Amino acid sequence: MIDSVLPAETYARLEASYPPCPPASGPTGHTIHRGDPGFDAVMAASPDWQALFDECNSPGFIAQIADLFADEIDQSCTAARESLRHVDAIEDRREKEMTAIPAKGFAPEDLFVRFDFMQGKDAYARSAHLDHRRRLATMLIYFEEPGPDSYSGGDLVLHDKDGTPVARVTPRPNRAVLFPCSERSWHSVEAVTGCKRPRNMIQVSVSSRHVIWPGGVEEAAPSPVQRLRGLAGRLVRSLKAA
Repeated sequence: MIDSVLPAETYARLEASYPPCPPASGPTGHTIHRGDPGFDAVMAASPDWQALFDECNSPGFIAQIADLFADEIDQSCTAARESLRHVDAIEDRREKEMTAIPAKGFAPEDLFVRFDFMQGKDAYARSAHLDHRRRLATMLIYFEEPGPDSYSGGDLVLHDKDGTPVARVTPRPNRAVLFPCSERSWHSVEAVTGCKRPRNMIQVSVSSRHVIWPGGVEEAAPSPVQRLRGLAGRLVRSLKAA
């Protein structure tokens, strides 16, 4: 976890220009992904968003992630750390929802970057899960925090392999969370409730087109409460989209 991850003035401009996300596929139900017309519009309108995307979508960012999680990568990742390299590629919305995607000639060490705007609204929640096994690492940057004028809940909860919560991260403005997507990186999201302003964040994922981590089960069996929360979230999103 890194607080004040971006320069204060830059963060303030990004926060002020954070785009409203339409109902769409993706875990929060309100997203803008690279490849969407809305993504191109945000980049064209904001030099700050374009600069942040360019910084993340770069060989330098891949190298920083590889250095940061070197021990975990060397221990269990099937992609060779010394051969990791950046490629500029887009994973479309259909592929994002797939457990496995076509390699399309890419090697396991060829890594692209997803840069997703995600808004969590009422009843958004995630049960304990692993990210796709092709993801090398994930970075979240938050642009809103819980409070009487925004929302309740929405904490990121980290779990051990048995599903027991071991740590909790509350979203805070300009707070980043980074983790390797190894078989030990189980996490969930507490339900968002009382939403007046959404839980805004960006999710930056460094990804291969191959499975590069062990651990075949990506989603733990949800508890009864989590199932009800998920059902409520889908119902709310369908009513709002109607």
